[in-house]
This record gives sequence, structure tokens and C-alpha cells, in this order.
Amino acid sequence: MINNFLRFKVISLILLGIVIGITLFILGDIDDAPGLSFIGIIVSFLLIMRGIYYSKIIQNGYHIPIILFVFGMMSIILPIILILDGEINILSSITFIGNIIGITMIAIASIRIIKVIKINNKF
Repeated sequence: MINNFLRFKVISLILLGIVIGITLFILGDIDDAPGLSFIGIIVSFLLIMRGIYYSKIIQNGYHIPIILFVFGMMSIILPIILILDGEINILSSITFIGNIIGITMIAIASIRIIKVIKINNKF
């Protein structure tokens, strides 16, 4: 397993994800642009997950559900944070749409994980 992790492709993707994430997060903080910081977090997460995929740390079939679950949780939690900050109105249509999308992504991730478990266990 350690040999898979020490490959150039894996190390370069993980380091690139960390560097891009930190750079965009700092630039977003300097320019007071939270969207740029959020893009940095997303790009960093996706590059690191791609590096984990190539290192074969997680079994095949679990990567996409993990990504869907994380994005689903973000689309549920972020509108709630915006409501608490007073950025958007309570029960706006954007909040409702974000929560529905998040719940759908979590449901799809759960279904895909169940399918992978069934395939691996050969019920």
C-alpha cells in the first residue's frame, strides 16, 4: 500500500491540491471573496480525492459516493450557515433548492455504497 502512495502521480496530485487550495483560500481572504475561497476548497478536495483514488487506499466504487456525500452535506449546511449569518432570508427558494439537492446527493451516495457492498459481498 505504501508503494502505491509513493508514486509520482499520487504525490503530485495531493501536493497540487494542497497548494491550489491554500493559494485560492488566501487570495479569497485577501480580496474578501468567499467564493474564491470556496472554489479553492472544492478544487483541493477533488485533487486530493483523485490522488487517493490512484493510491488505491479506498476500495474501488467508494470514491464517487464519498464525493457526493461531502458535496451533499455542504449543500445542506451552507444555506443554513447563510441563514444564521443573515445573508439570505429564512425559507427562501434558494435554501429549499439547496437542501433538496443535498438530500438527493446523499441519497444517491447511500444507494451507490449499498450497491458496492452488495457487489463486494456477493449477496
